[in-house]
Amino acid sequence: DVDHREAELPGLQRVLERVEQGLARDLLRLVQDARKAAGLAVTDRIELAVRCGGDVAAALARHRSWLAGEALAVEVVDGDPSWAPDHLEAADLEGEPVGIALRRLPG
Repeated sequence: DVDHREAELPGLQRVLERVEQGLARDLLRLVQDARKAAGLAVTDRIELAVRCGGDVAAALARHRSWLAGEALAVEVVDGDPSWAPDHLEAADLEGEPVGIALRRLPG
């Protein structure tokens, strides 16, 4: 039985990674929606702050650099930003509350 469970671990790990990837894609969609609501151009660079917990926070931690690249964010911080946001958005992702703050960078 122990050998059988050990053989299942890599499969379980792949499933968990896919779930995290899905959450990261959903989080990107929320960020893109916030960019659109803020009236940003597709090429505008931003600073981004995300307040979340649970599985969404785990997905953010694991996929932070990917999210930053896709969202054109020069910085992605956890929690409340130290800077004054141009736009705030509140959402729900898989039952977890998510807060998004962004600020357009000049240039």
